[in-house]
Amino acid sequence: MAETRANKTKRAKRVTERGDLNKYRPVCKKNPGHELFIPVPEFTVNHLPEGFRDSNIYEAIRALADLTVRIDVTYTSPDRPEFYPGTDAPYPFYHERESHVMRTGSGWVEEVRKYGKADNKACPCFACQQLPTPSKVWGECHVVTAALVVFDDVEARHTTCRVGFDSSTIQGVNLDGVQIVTTDIAGDRCVFSCVTHDIALIDRLEKTMDLYETLDWKVNSKYFPTKDKHKVAIIVSHPHGCAKQVSIGKWIYRLDLGKDRTKYTYNTCTCPGSTGAPVYILGRDGGISNHNHSGANADGNYSGTWQG
Repeated sequence: MAETRANKTKRAKRVTERGDLNKYRPVCKKNPGHELFIPVPEFTVNHLPEGFRDSNIYEAIRALADLTVRIDVTYTSPDRPEFYPGTDAPYPFYHERESHVMRTGSGWVEEVRKYGKADNKACPCFACQQLPTPSKVWGECHVVTAALVVFDDVEARHTTCRVGFDSSTIQGVNLDGVQIVTTDIAGDRCVFSCVTHDIALIDRLEKTMDLYETLDWKVNSKYFPTKDKHKVAIIVSHPHGCAKQVSIGKWIYRLDLGKDRTKYTYNTCTCPGSTGAPVYILGRDGGISNHNHSGANADGNYSGTWQG
């Protein structure tokens, strides 16, 4: 009998479920010891650099952390290219096409919407689509991550997002991936939609987004004039797929690509599993959204392409 998508997802999760980042300390080659990661429940204003222990920065990062998700992808699309567009640089996971090897990344919720019976729109989640009468009361989230984490609609349908995975005792809840909303392969950024029947969760996320937007505007208005001097860069991610962590560093270089599109390199700590995470550039001028973490090379960690 063929294995269902749900069973494959459960099997992959049983194999790769993670909790305590400490167990990866002895084997992590990128950041031995994981000394520069701060567990979200332990993060305080005193972790911010001297001169930036501002309650608004702290609360903005806490709100961003509440929007940050772990992304679990349980299938690799057959359409992944062999190389990045226009280059001879190998594209990740090309040799794992059509496999059910699970990988994890990070991302964040950027937009939410609720649907009710009056909207007369059926829930597109996998479970509802197997029913003769799918639910018409559901919520949708748009999640930002790297395109190399969730490549296309095929992978989006085999993706779940864990909201609120803050510690081994605070496991959070899952959102089910549905489809790509927008994608930029060359810039390594995508937005994909997820759904849930937990309307209370949608309400909480909406309030958090409103709070984050308010705080972000205050913070970036204050620190915009000095952003090229202090160069503070903060990342919230799920390294190794583990519970959410904050890491703090500085950006090193900003590449101006024209039309207000930029990329950053930075020394802020990341590990496998951090790909797609929000990179909070203090004082940036590109609106409330963030660059996403993309990868690392000899120059340091680097972001995908975005504004500001």
